[in-house]
Amino acid sequence: MDKSFDFKEQGATITKEEYELLTELIQDEERLEVYGFRAMQKMKELMNENVEKTYRQRGEPSVLVECSGDLEFRPIKVYEDGRRYFGQWNKVTNIREGIGINARLIDVSHQFAIAIAKFAADKFAGKGLYIFSNGSYYEGDLKDRYAHGYGKIVSKKGFEYEGQWENDLWHGLGTEVLRNGDVYRGEFVRHEREGEGVLVDKSGVRYEGEFRSGKKHGYGVQVDCEKTEFYANFEYDLVEGLCWIVKMDGAMFRGKWDVEDEMTGIYTDTKGRELKVPSEVSSGTVHAIFNLH
Repeated sequence: MDKSFDFKEQGATITKEEYELLTELIQDEERLEVYGFRAMQKMKELMNENVEKTYRQRGEPSVLVECSGDLEFRPIKVYEDGRRYFGQWNKVTNIREGIGINARLIDVSHQFAIAIAKFAADKFAGKGLYIFSNGSYYEGDLKDRYAHGYGKIVSKKGFEYEGQWENDLWHGLGTEVLRNGDVYRGEFVRHEREGEGVLVDKSGVRYEGEFRSGKKHGYGVQVDCEKTEFYANFEYDLVEGLCWIVKMDGAMFRGKWDVEDEMTGIYTDTKGRELKVPSEVSSGTVHAIFNLH
C-alpha cells in the first residue's frame, strides 16, 4: 500500500490505520479468527454510519443494518479461486448473510480488493465499502460484488466519480472530477460522457451541451475565460458548421466555421458595422478578434 494516501483527506469513512488492520487480518487467518469478531463489530458500526449518511443525503428515512438471531460468525472461509471471507453466515441456509469482509485478488500483479459489505443470499446486497490495495476506494450500492446503483469512487490515479453505476460502469447521471481540475456533470453511458452535460475545465472554460464518446459533440454553448460566448455545433470537440460568437464588447460573428478553420458569414464590430467574411474581413482577422485557436 502507498503510505502517502491520506484516507481522511480524501473523505473516506475508514482511517488508514483501520484499513491496514483489515489488510493484516484478511491475510493472516489466525489473527483474523482471534480479532475478527472485534473487527466485524467495528465494520457494523461503519456500515451503519455509511448507510445513515447516504440516506440523510437523499432525504430518505434511516435504515440501519441489523442482523437476526439466525446469523453467526464463523472461521475464515478460503475459496478455491483464492477469495477469503470472514463474517456472518445464516445458520439455517449455510450461506453468507449479514455483515462480512470479502477479499480477492483483482489482477496478476497481486493487487487485491477488500469489501466490507452486507450480504444476502450469498451475494453482496445494499451498501458497501470497497478498498483497493493501491489506496483507491468505492463507497455505495453493490450488487453481485459490482458497483450498481449510486456510489462514489476516489481513485489513487487522481480522479473521482460520484453518481449512478450499472455493473461496475458509470451509467446515468454523475459527476467526474479529474486530477487536472476539470469537472464534468451530466450523463454517462457505459463509462463515457454521453448525452447532456456541463464541462468546466481547469482554466474556467465552461461548455454546456451534448456529448458523444466522451467528446463535445452536437449543439452546445461554450463560454471562455474572457466571457466570449460560442453557440455552435461541435463535432468531437471541434466547432463544425453554423456558429454564433459574441464578445462582451459587442463584437459578433454569425456564419460557418469549417474543419480547415475557414470562416464564412457576417462580422459585426463594436460600432455595429456589419462586414462580410471573408470578402471584407479575413478569416484570420476574425480568429484574432475572438482569440480563436
